[in-house]
Amino acid sequence: MFVVFSHILAFAVLFIDSLFDVFNNHNVPDEFAVAGIIGGLMLHAAQSFYTGTFTPLIWSVGGAVIAAVYGWAAYYKGLWGGADAMILTMMGATVPLTVMGEASSTHVLDLIFNFMIAAVVVTVIYAAYKFMEAEEGIEKFKESLGERKRIVTGLVIGMGVFSIFMQHTGGNGLLFFAVMTGLLLLYEWVRVVEEHFLVKTVSKEDALNEVPAEGQGFDEQIKGLTEADLEDFEGEEVDVRTGVPLIPVFLVALLLTNLTEIGFWVLFAIY
Repeated sequence: MFVVFSHILAFAVLFIDSLFDVFNNHNVPDEFAVAGIIGGLMLHAAQSFYTGTFTPLIWSVGGAVIAAVYGWAAYYKGLWGGADAMILTMMGATVPLTVMGEASSTHVLDLIFNFMIAAVVVTVIYAAYKFMEAEEGIEKFKESLGERKRIVTGLVIGMGVFSIFMQHTGGNGLLFFAVMTGLLLLYEWVRVVEEHFLVKTVSKEDALNEVPAEGQGFDEQIKGLTEADLEDFEGEEVDVRTGVPLIPVFLVALLLTNLTEIGFWVLFAIY
């Protein structure tokens, strides 16, 4: 029973923080995630007391610790924002068990694979929105393919050779070639969107609390610029990120895990 409330708590925190991530320029307050972490630990402690076993609390504490280590490592590497790392820690504390309160590694793997699926879907949708919004989207994509034609051509030839090998050994080489070529073009397209359309230039005065793009001399961490950062910056304009909101990805992943078995079937197909 308490684990169900923990899943509801996780959904509520993710829903609220997703609104901030989308509509508040990625400025997400930490209070909701902190409340989720504390609430998740307390609910799993109550579940342990109710069932007479420390298993729920151990999984909650262990999930929070492992998630925190990964999330904050990604933050210090400049891959995630601090709010994203906090949200991942919250999920580790609130949803390490199934809704029925079962401790299962399959559930954890299901959640991970659903996160990967959600990340692709959300990224593609957001990138498509930015691509359609831009005036020179198609021209930039063609230009990028022209600049990287040797790399792209080499990869396509390599996939073609492997596809022929698969076809002759009884595999579905045509399907493999079609899927891999599609993924390659998708990667190139997302890369162009990220490079040209998920960055905007603002004046130095308007860059406060914005997340700077790479290569401008700021810290690698994804965090808002402070007044001290801007005082040390010599330029008059700053390139800032308008990247893909990540917290909605966590929300979609939780919904997929609790309402479907998509991640499980992806895992089953791999093995």
